[in-house]
Amino acid sequence: MTDAHDRILAAPVERGAIPAPTGESPALVLGASAAWRPPEGTERDAFVHVQPFRPDLMALQRAGHSVFADIPAGRFASVYIQVSRYRARTESWIESALAHLRPGGWLVVGGGLKNGADAIAKRLAKRFPGGERLSKHHGVAFHVCVADPEAARLPAAPNHFHIHSGWVTAPGAFSADEIDPASRLLVENLPADMSGRVADFGAGWGYLAGEIATRFPGVCHVDLYEADHEALGAAKANLAHRATSVEAGFFWFDLASEAVPRRYDVIAMNPPFHQGRAADPAIGLAFIVAAAKALKPGGRLFMVANRRLPYETALAKEFSRSGETAGNPQFKILWAVR
Repeated sequence: MTDAHDRILAAPVERGAIPAPTGESPALVLGASAAWRPPEGTERDAFVHVQPFRPDLMALQRAGHSVFADIPAGRFASVYIQVSRYRARTESWIESALAHLRPGGWLVVGGGLKNGADAIAKRLAKRFPGGERLSKHHGVAFHVCVADPEAARLPAAPNHFHIHSGWVTAPGAFSADEIDPASRLLVENLPADMSGRVADFGAGWGYLAGEIATRFPGVCHVDLYEADHEALGAAKANLAHRATSVEAGFFWFDLASEAVPRRYDVIAMNPPFHQGRAADPAIGLAFIVAAAKALKPGGRLFMVANRRLPYETALAKEFSRSGETAGNPQFKILWAVR
């Protein structure tokens, strides 16, 4: 949990409204961030976490929590869901939670008002009339005892969304509903002579890497680095029928903290520039440093960025040459040579 209002997820236990989980009968927690704290009076081994965002998963692991990228097999006496700012991801998690909840188990869904938790709670209250809604810490939580979780499930929520031209995306992934215009602009301005081993940093659901694999005959290998495990799953599906003549590698990876294991002739990237809802140029700056380390001598970087983001100084510091090659009023295409 990243803010005080996210403590709402612990409120049903702390108020005595539902039984506290134990090490012998742990709860499943979906989507808790690095700042997760168990409800007062419970131990951390009473919770099994699922966190698809690698930086948060690693932080949870460092804090001693049991955490997985995917939901482990089995059923749990209670399932807690931290509301994502992406409604589709939260809705997908709710259906997955019901599939892993024991009959008579407790479903708890909560989060901050800014992430839409109130709207989620209202929809769940209509779906589960016996539930209770709590408000605290600028957040809302809904909890209910579900007698028959299987019967309560809606038609299976898709793991992938299908958009035009045969692409699939993941619920909650960046640009899940359409091809990102900045990534499209970067693809249209990559040099025709691009060849060798290529990496896509912050690959998302694989649009940029997929286009590189099909448009540039000189490329023999493309690796995708992505921190969102669910987005990377969609990228694997997309590359399976696009990289038919190109080797592809997939790395669930935090580029800001993990050392890239391979060296490349070219790196292309559309780095994220938001942490939550706030703009954070530090993410893109960390990508630039990682790219400089991962390129071979003479290797080239191509990146797209929002025009207002100050990346040019970092490129000049980390690379021998750099500049702007194309753009429009909203985005700029930057290049650099190691």
